[in-house]
Amino acid sequence: MIWTSPLVRAVQTAEIVARECDVTNVEVCAELSPGRDTGDLLRVLAERKDSTPLALVGHEPSLSLIATSLLSEPSWPGFRKGGVLAVEWVGSGKAAQLFTLDPAEL
Repeated sequence: MIWTSPLVRAVQTAEIVARECDVTNVEVCAELSPGRDTGDLLRVLAERKDSTPLALVGHEPSLSLIATSLLSEPSWPGFRKGGVLAVEWVGSGKAAQLFTLDPAEL
């Protein structure tokens, strides 16, 4: 499943990711809109009952703030444009960082 910001470019990116990863479920998530309180998205994520993998497509600095909160790592360097962070999180506590992809290294 992919949740995306409602902004056009984010939706387009989510659709590309969905196509390339053979994902059929892309949903617009208002909590990924620029300027929203990151706590709103964290609450929605914590309440999520589905355990299938979830990709978030959004904007900076919000995504980096969300990642920092999930990882409990204030020194996490943040995303570069087009970057990817994979985490495992059970809805509470600290998330485990699985991997990062920096587009400059691809």
